[in-house]
Amino acid sequence: MYQFIPLDNSDIFQDFICDLFNSTYNDQSFMTFGRNGHKQKGIDIISTKNQIVIQCKKKDIILRKERDIINELKKEIEKEPLKAVNEKLQISFQTFIIASTYKNNPELQEYCSIIKKKHNFNFDLQYYGWDTISKKLTSKSQLIKKYYGNFDLTEHYNLIEHSIKRNLELKRRFETDFKDGIHLQRVIIKKSLDNDYPYANENKSNEISSWFRVNLWNYYYNGIEIIVSPNCRIIKDEDGFWDILDFEDKRIEIFTEVRSILWIGQIPYSNIVDFDFKGDDIYNEPHIYCHFSNNDEPYENFEYLEKFEDESSKKPTYWPLDKSKRTKLS
Repeated sequence: MYQFIPLDNSDIFQDFICDLFNSTYNDQSFMTFGRNGHKQKGIDIISTKNQIVIQCKKKDIILRKERDIINELKKEIEKEPLKAVNEKLQISFQTFIIASTYKNNPELQEYCSIIKKKHNFNFDLQYYGWDTISKKLTSKSQLIKKYYGNFDLTEHYNLIEHSIKRNLELKRRFETDFKDGIHLQRVIIKKSLDNDYPYANENKSNEISSWFRVNLWNYYYNGIEIIVSPNCRIIKDEDGFWDILDFEDKRIEIFTEVRSILWIGQIPYSNIVDFDFKGDDIYNEPHIYCHFSNNDEPYENFEYLEKFEDESSKKPTYWPLDKSKRTKLS
C-alpha cells in the first residue's frame, strides 16, 4: 500500500490530524487545544461530541534508531494520559489517542493496554501510527490536495490498485504451491536485503536474525502467520489479566496459573518480496523473502493463542488471548 510522506512540521501535523478526524467522523467537532507553550494537559485536539482527545507526536525518523523512537513513544504513551488525569483536565472523554508520524508497531499498540491496566485508566488508550493515518487519508481527496499540493491522485490510486493486485497474486501463488495448505509447513524466513544466509548471524544487538527456520501457522486477512514460539509461557491473575514470562522468570514461583501458549507473528503480503518453494541444496524447503520493515522484523502484528482440549472432537482448539488484558504482573 502506498503511503504519504509524513508531514515535517509539528503545527501542520496537528492541524492535519484535526482535519482528518473531522473528515472521518463527518463533523466539525474536533478542534485544536492550544499550541506548544500553552498548558495543554497532555492533549492537542479534542472532540467533546465524540468524547475523543488526541496527542500528536511528530517524530524525526531520519538517522535515528528505531529502538530509540519506540522507547521515546512508550514514555509518551504513559506520560501524556497521566497529564490529563493528574492535571484534572475538565473535559469528558472515553478515548485517548497518541497520533504519530512514526509507523505502526505492535509493541506500541500492546503497550497501550499495559499502561491502561497499570494506571487503571477508565478510558481507552490507542496508538495511531503513520500507516493507520495514511490509510485513512487515502480516500480524502480534499485533504490530499490541501496538505500535499499537486499530488497526482490518479497515480496514487493506480499504485493502490497495483498493490492490491500484487498481494492477491501472491496469495494465489501460496494457495497453488502449498496445495496441502500452509499449516505447520517448515519454511525459511529471510531478510531480502541481507546476505548472512546460510551462516549464523553475528549481530550483537537485540535484533532478530536476518534468517530463521519456522513453521507456518495459517493465513489471515492480510498475509501469513508463523509460529514465533510454540511454548511461550504466561501467567494469569484471578481477573484474567496476563503477562508473558521471560526465561528463568522468578514470577513463576508466585503465580499458580501458568500456561503455555502459541506466540503467532503475522507477516503481511506487502512485506513479502517473493518466495522460492523448492528452496536450495542447504534447506530444500520454501524460502520466503521479506522486508524486515517493522522494528527490523517482518511482522505487523502478534497474536497469542491459548490451547483448549475439545473432548468431543479429540482435537485441540486455539483461542486468541485478549491483548487488552496483557499487563505487567508482579
